[in-house]
Amino acid sequence: MTDARRLPPALKRALAQWPLLATVTLALVVSGTLAALCALLATAGVAGGLADRFRGGDDAAVVSAYLVMEDDGAASGAAALAALAGMTTDAAGDLALPASTWAVSDLSYLPGSDPRATYLLDADTAADHATLEAGRWPEPSAASAGADDAGPLEVVLLRPTADALAVAVGDELVLAPHAGREPDGGEGARRVAVVGIAVRDVDAQWQRDQLNGEGTGTVLGRLDAFGPLLVAPGTLLDAGAPVTRGSVRVVPDLASEPERAQAIADGVAGLRARALDSLGDDVRSVSVQSDLGSEVRAGLAEQSVTRSLVLAVLLVVVAVAATVLAQVGRALAARRRAEWALASARGATRWQVSRGTVAEAVVAAVVAAGLATAIAPFAYRALASSGSAAWWPSASGAGAVGIDAVVIAAVAIGTLVPAGVVAAEAWRIAGGRGSGRTARPVVRLAGEVLLVVLAAVGVVQLRTHAPSPGLDPLLVLAPGAVLAALVAVALRVVPLAARAADGVVHRVRGAVLPLAVWRIARGTLAGAAAAVVWAAATLAFVVPVSATWSQSRVDQAEASAGADLTVIDAPGGDTGVVVADAVGASPAAVLSRPVQLGSRPGSARLVALDAARADEVVLGRLDGAGSVAAGSWSEVMAPLVDRGDGTGAEPGTVADPLGVTVTGDAVGIEGYLAQATVTLVVQAPSGERSLVEAEPVILDGTPQRPVLAAETALPDGATVPAVMLGFDLIAESLDAPFLSGGATATVAVAIDGAPVTSSWTASFRGVEQFGALRFDDGAIVVTAGVDLLLDRGTRLLVSAFPVAAAPEVPVLASAELAADLGLANGDLLDLRVGAAAVTARVAGVIPYVPSEPGAPTLLADRSTIADAMLVAGETGPVVDEWWVAQPGADPADAVAQLEAAGLEPTEPERIATADAARAPLSRPVLAALALLAAGAVVLAWAAVGADAAATARAQAIVDARVRALGARRADVRRMTIVRIIGTTFAAVVVGAVAGTGAALAVAPSIVAGDGGARPVPDVALVTPIGAALAGLTLLAAGAAVVGAVLGSRTASSTARSSTASLLRSGDAA
Repeated sequence: MTDARRLPPALKRALAQWPLLATVTLALVVSGTLAALCALLATAGVAGGLADRFRGGDDAAVVSAYLVMEDDGAASGAAALAALAGMTTDAAGDLALPASTWAVSDLSYLPGSDPRATYLLDADTAADHATLEAGRWPEPSAASAGADDAGPLEVVLLRPTADALAVAVGDELVLAPHAGREPDGGEGARRVAVVGIAVRDVDAQWQRDQLNGEGTGTVLGRLDAFGPLLVAPGTLLDAGAPVTRGSVRVVPDLASEPERAQAIADGVAGLRARALDSLGDDVRSVSVQSDLGSEVRAGLAEQSVTRSLVLAVLLVVVAVAATVLAQVGRALAARRRAEWALASARGATRWQVSRGTVAEAVVAAVVAAGLATAIAPFAYRALASSGSAAWWPSASGAGAVGIDAVVIAAVAIGTLVPAGVVAAEAWRIAGGRGSGRTARPVVRLAGEVLLVVLAAVGVVQLRTHAPSPGLDPLLVLAPGAVLAALVAVALRVVPLAARAADGVVHRVRGAVLPLAVWRIARGTLAGAAAAVVWAAATLAFVVPVSATWSQSRVDQAEASAGADLTVIDAPGGDTGVVVADAVGASPAAVLSRPVQLGSRPGSARLVALDAARADEVVLGRLDGAGSVAAGSWSEVMAPLVDRGDGTGAEPGTVADPLGVTVTGDAVGIEGYLAQATVTLVVQAPSGERSLVEAEPVILDGTPQRPVLAAETALPDGATVPAVMLGFDLIAESLDAPFLSGGATATVAVAIDGAPVTSSWTASFRGVEQFGALRFDDGAIVVTAGVDLLLDRGTRLLVSAFPVAAAPEVPVLASAELAADLGLANGDLLDLRVGAAAVTARVAGVIPYVPSEPGAPTLLADRSTIADAMLVAGETGPVVDEWWVAQPGADPADAVAQLEAAGLEPTEPERIATADAARAPLSRPVLAALALLAAGAVVLAWAAVGADAAATARAQAIVDARVRALGARRADVRRMTIVRIIGTTFAAVVVGAVAGTGAALAVAPSIVAGDGGARPVPDVALVTPIGAALAGLTLLAAGAAVVGAVLGSRTASSTARSSTASLLRSGDAA
């Protein structure tokens, strides 16, 4: 066994003070590990988060390149499309999916008296975006698509094409190179065999088709066209057949190499110019459509915010560790003050006096650095793999983790800086205070004032700051500076509070409490107080910032979704009924489409829903901002339900089956027959509107029951809010005379089960006709003059809603649109909604419009805008989406039912918001904040324990004086415990106030929105009182227990020493 007397003096000193040195090493290990974890989060974590974001945004990363050939360049179309596919693939880099190429042949013609065009479509992914209804998919043929001596070419038709051409599986069609009447198509014609009929999916892929997948349409301006005729993949391209247009679709795999995302985006941005330069004169146009650039910019901007905030946390970790190690260093120096004083008196230099402590700090830093370097990657893996949303990246690629320069640098910062503080404290104390006794407080005060000023400037800058690419210095420095400034102020409060308490408790009987408070007032625990204040402030800062960040993400997700579940309306179907059956709730009809704002450049979006149902279905917090006071969505939208002077009728429920009686005659039309066409506007209770047109009737004075072309059965509770009447004159012979101004026609329309009243109005071209309308026994009686009779295609609108009383549709403008156009209440806007020109009046400005946060958008009442569109001549559908609130107990099951019905539902919002709260680039920030809170608590406990032990020894002489005055050992122990608990409680309280203040100041400004933009809606600070109190209670209890146990134990051992010997030592002698 080694004799302790033979050990070197430095080692004997270290063994004598091993608890303090172990505390130093522990604190350095914690600091180094936390710094390394923050560095890993800022590098591997952020890289993995960015890759995860890109992985979830494949639709935004799609690159679609379109090519159109010149009229005489179809022969080189296949080669040009192949070249475009190569350039597109090269620009996109690694692909997440194989490239897809669609090629359209030149036009062919179906024989007949009327020219009818069609075309072949070589689409390699068509089968993935359509469902076979009958037959099979075409098989590759040995014959070329352009060969005229081969057998029939196999094709598949879409259902609308098959219906329009009246063909079925097994039928053959003749394709002629020119329009003509010859049944065999003439020279150059060939035959195609229909082997299948398919129903296309409702997705954007079919925009690549010449007729957008509709099955019928027009080409060359006015020529009827039917198509596509889907051929086997490669039929056109492999044979080099003529191709008039084509498209290439690629999906870059940004997730595999997120660091190359910007280079890929730049390559795609220049793709069109490169293609035009290299494809030759046979190419008429090339266009590239992709949101890749904006997606990459958004991802990189959000990455910048995330990385900057994680590094800000790293700086706070180092600051807390430095504060703790400064106190431990003072404790070590205090233990050796007498030894240093003796050495100095014998002529030792400052370095000779302090080198032992410096060497101990260096050794502790080296040991801690080694341990932290080994621990950090494993701790990071455990952190990233925990929970149901594990985000530990693969061993290679984006987010790969290992011991590299980043970890080593972070460990060095986390250990050497705090260790340097220990050495600096030893150097300072070894040199004595001298003249620094008066200068140092002034320097410290000046530094604190400067820190507070810088923090105030940082807060102001943060509120107007836009994130910048790369590392953002303001986000890195400002949060820590604000927290440090408030902690510095709080540390000034603790001594003041102690002195105030000292002036009060001396009146208390007994000596334990007055002496304990007196010793607190002397500031003997200032170092431990600083560590506890930092820890409490950190907890009070981290808890609300984390909660605010998560809640803001949820708010943003809800605002973007608009409702719990959104379903795209399927044209021609009773979508509302299908949705209601699937989800067990009544959906709200929503109109959502782009609109043109007069002659202003660009476009905005119009979202319209029934104001009465807004609170029922709309998600998203609505704050008081703009010109609208805070309230519910229904209250905010109330001014949008504008019925002018309040006139108007509630249309009655129509009978099922729907029927109409038309009676009329005409005068002054010699040589002509007057014909009337009635079109009923049928509205379902859900808000869907459809047009039901009756057969034209000749006005001969007899009641007639025309056949109605109703495609589907009427829903229960259907009404007819409007009727359109069209008039026409049919000449009985070629020499019919010209009509005079006295020609008129009178027609009466009676709707089964829905009598009309005098509250209905008639309008022609948006102008109310007061003299042309009357009512007789519940029927509408309309008199049409010669101007209506001669204007073919004109329709007179008879509606239950007023027309001229409210010519302007009230709308709410989003803050984005109002700022772009300088809109204010009362401003008028000319809206082009489809074919309708509507005048709108701005009734207010709101922070955002549901489902379109941060976008230039208008919000309107759906019924009001639908009426205005009908008056303006827009007779198309007025429902684009269906919004559902709380889609049953199992949202996933509702979505499955809707998809099975052929509808397009979005992801249920309760799932989406849960994902939003832990978005890929949010997780590193939240993890870093959690690590900061845990590390600050552990470091504070270490500081309290070291300070308690060191202070009890340093106060041994004071304890001896107290015992000399008659105090018992138990009294000394109680004074120590009261002192520690009192200081801890005061430090926790002021630290909590400081941290809460810092959170209030910076949290709304550092919380990032999607893409790093300002969150919409605005950030609302969330303070979970329970979680904050639990954390502070844990900190205070742990600090009090550690300090009390170590302090009382040291005090007891001190109390066993000779009181006389203590009174004769030091300045007591």
